Amino acid sequence: MKEKYPYLHVILGAMLWGTTGTAQSFAPDGAHPIAIGGALLALGAGASYTVYKLVS
Repeated sequence: MKEKYPYLHVILGAMLWGTTGTAQSFAPDGAHPIAIGGALLALGAGASYTVYKLVS
């Protein structure tokens, strides 16, 4: 792999990982923590793929 900015994936992942508690505090009372984590995981995967396509 010849990525120009591999550290962007790490920074993006760290930012999304750190927002799970914040997202849960704004979620409805019945929202399960696993559902919130799964949604952020999917969002992070999509964002990481987008960054990968932009820099490669």
